[in-house]
Amino acid sequence: MTKLGFLRLSYEKQDTLLKLLILSMAAVLSFSTRLFSVLRFESVIHEFDPYFNYRTTRFLVEEGFYNFHNWFDDRAWYPLGRIIGGTIYPGLMITSAALYHVLNFFHITIDIRNVCVFLAPLFSSFTAIVTYHFTKELKDAGAGLLAAAMIAVVPGYISRSVAGSYDNEGIAIFCMLLTYYMWIKAVNTGSIYWSSMCALAYFYMVRLISATRTLSWTCWRRPTLQSTGWSGYTRYISFSLCGYGLLLSSVFIQSPVEYQANLDCITTVRDWESHRAAHN
Repeated sequence: MTKLGFLRLSYEKQDTLLKLLILSMAAVLSFSTRLFSVLRFESVIHEFDPYFNYRTTRFLVEEGFYNFHNWFDDRAWYPLGRIIGGTIYPGLMITSAALYHVLNFFHITIDIRNVCVFLAPLFSSFTAIVTYHFTKELKDAGAGLLAAAMIAVVPGYISRSVAGSYDNEGIAIFCMLLTYYMWIKAVNTGSIYWSSMCALAYFYMVRLISATRTLSWTCWRRPTLQSTGWSGYTRYISFSLCGYGLLLSSVFIQSPVEYQANLDCITTVRDWESHRAAHN
């Protein structure tokens, strides 16, 4: 009796294939469970804030980045109007516009509205994948698969990432987990490369949420640095210079308080106490 090809694989290959299958099922489940509104009704944008985000994204696609940054929208906050470029976090709009242009580059014709409708379910699949890698880095592959399966169906996340709910929360969870994963990767490997990648992911996350989130890193990094000595010192210097430098150079919304907070993270002694503790 001939054996199946699958059974002739080595144990390592079977293990890898099984993990890939479970992770793929979690990603597909994460995407499909968020399509009920489209299947029940149609492909539409829900609620007021998502529709405003859709309008700004459509303007970005049609008019370009320069006009988008200098756009005064007379339909928002009527009759006063609103300056768009300096009063929003543009990460959501830029992500959708970039995806739209990439699809059209490969001659995949799709309307920008459908890109906005399905963006949150798509990124929920990415969230399941990055959750697996994040948890695997903390524990092991089994815990990573369980975490990916759980975040795919957790009700609190589904409610903010259904198809048509085109808001920051749809991709902000992915960005936060990606940033945390890259930071843990930098801590475990001691690599400046991963610290720099963490800074880029952090900049992307902050452009979706708020620059004030930088302050949380002041407390979160200390136990790690105190236990890793000079390697932690080097990693956090790389992260600080790249991450906060990108934030300071950002031309989008950044209040004077947020700007000063980001500047203090680099220039003041108060924020570098953890490095002194790590050195000692």
